[in-house]
Amino acid sequence: MFEPFLSCRVFGVGQAPSDIHLTLARKWSGLEGLNPEKDGSLQWESQAFVRVGGDLWFETPPLIKFPTHNAIIPLGEIDGARALAFVSPFPSVASNFKATASRYLPNGARLVEFVVRTGAIIEALSAAFPVRGVEGTNVDGFHAVLTAPSKSFPGGITGALPMKELHSVELDIKGQSTKIDGHCNIEMADVATEFHVVSSCLLVLFAALREQKLIQSRPSQVLAA
Repeated sequence: MFEPFLSCRVFGVGQAPSDIHLTLARKWSGLEGLNPEKDGSLQWESQAFVRVGGDLWFETPPLIKFPTHNAIIPLGEIDGARALAFVSPFPSVASNFKATASRYLPNGARLVEFVVRTGAIIEALSAAFPVRGVEGTNVDGFHAVLTAPSKSFPGGITGALPMKELHSVELDIKGQSTKIDGHCNIEMADVATEFHVVSSCLLVLFAALREQKLIQSRPSQVLAA
């Protein structure tokens, strides 16, 4: 289904040149003349075919074509791999890019997945970024979601939580809602948000994750297949 937020998939490329994001963007989009923006991101327009409301119909609805604004943002290095974020209004497009990126890598390069220590994010980052929500498994073993809207809880969620495991954490970064899970999948902002704001929020988030050692890489056997 169409969602009113931006979907982001983050992965790394090991043993790759510094302009690997440019290579991937040009080959995946088919736009050889694509060049970086001032913030270093690569942005282009495309068409996405999406089934809207597929879980609400007795029969599978037809695909509907939407214009979409895609981007790749370089996020620096993590454990020697060049971290890249692919951003799209459609989760299916973002997931497809991550799944097919290995086709466009130069010889010797490899895809790397990142894992995030979601359970340590609140203690490490809540002073800088108010925690607006968490999702996970509570102490009784049930799926649970806790939220702290900015109007009612300006400081966000603080202190100990009745959670056994956190699957995702939603942070307020520069006034933008940014939800990240343990596999480095991100939902953030709104589709109408200026893209330079999106890029800035992602760069700030990943700088904090690196500094606090909340993110690390692991070879991705699935992606490299």
